[in-house]
Amino acid sequence: MVDQAHIDLLALLGGSYQRVSGRDGGEYAGSCPFCGGRDRFHVWPHAEHPNWWCRQCDKHGDAITLLRERDGLSFQEATRQLGLPDADPHPRQPRRVRMPDPAVEPPPPDWQAAAWAFVQQSAAALWSDYARPREWLHQRGFTDATLRHFQIGYHTGSRQHDQRVNWGLPEEPYTDQRGRQRLRTTIWLPRGIVIPWIADGHLWGVQIRRPKGNPRYYSLPGSGNALFNADALVSGQGVVLVEGAFDAIAVQQEAGHLVAAAATGSGGARAMRWITRIALCAPILLGFDADQGGETPTAYWQAIFPKARRWPPLANDPAAMLQRGLSLHSWTQIGLAKVETMQRTREEVSA
Repeated sequence: MVDQAHIDLLALLGGSYQRVSGRDGGEYAGSCPFCGGRDRFHVWPHAEHPNWWCRQCDKHGDAITLLRERDGLSFQEATRQLGLPDADPHPRQPRRVRMPDPAVEPPPPDWQAAAWAFVQQSAAALWSDYARPREWLHQRGFTDATLRHFQIGYHTGSRQHDQRVNWGLPEEPYTDQRGRQRLRTTIWLPRGIVIPWIADGHLWGVQIRRPKGNPRYYSLPGSGNALFNADALVSGQGVVLVEGAFDAIAVQQEAGHLVAAAATGSGGARAMRWITRIALCAPILLGFDADQGGETPTAYWQAIFPKARRWPPLANDPAAMLQRGLSLHSWTQIGLAKVETMQRTREEVSA
């Protein structure tokens, strides 16, 4: 996300806004620049990611979104006006939509056997004497029931490496720092929160959320192309597509009785196996990150599903909403209502 902490969001809005609470550094309310009113428009100018939201017309976003929605600026024009470093003076060419993979299969049995054992050991560790990982997950808003349902675990890091052959993986050639050709014979198992990607009775992948270091989210070698929480999708029921597993878990926990939530990953799930599963759902809400990073997956999935509605979260992502105490239930409910209204309008126009 573009750092906007230095932007005076209240000055950018203009008008008169009164402080109504101390939440997230101070919450202010006043007239909505889009639909009017007196105190329906709420602003959090001193939050970690300054943002705004109208309780009436439901427009919401950050400083960039404000300039785009209110003043009709492009993303690049808005960032330039705000003096943000992401400003791009050269218009970007539209990306070609990559065609879906025609077929995708789960990882081979040897890999799954080793991965299942790792997941089960990690799940046992989370509920043993390791209280800090559970506290971290609780602080992010996840309940014990949710963590057990998704088989979330914790790898202590006591076993940093394992032989690739134990996972059914071949040795991997690489070049060391001295330019010499080597063969990698082990798989790295870093410390962190373990997130299994399970669908159709198979373990498709294992992701580890590391406490520090880069990459923060590490997928174990051999993990396949998967749609996280695909088993929750029901024909004829709504679905919210998000990027990260924690985003999907957050929405499923808070609004699972309204919709299913599925994570596509940073570039995964673009296979016919998953696309046909999503196509049976209606409506489709695209809840990808609320910054520029969410535009690429949104464009892809809107090209696949033209009726899908972009529904950016009120924080950077749905997991951040849960952590900040913002209602994912209301956010989902309003999104579904918007789609229903649009559909009804289309039917009336075509009648």
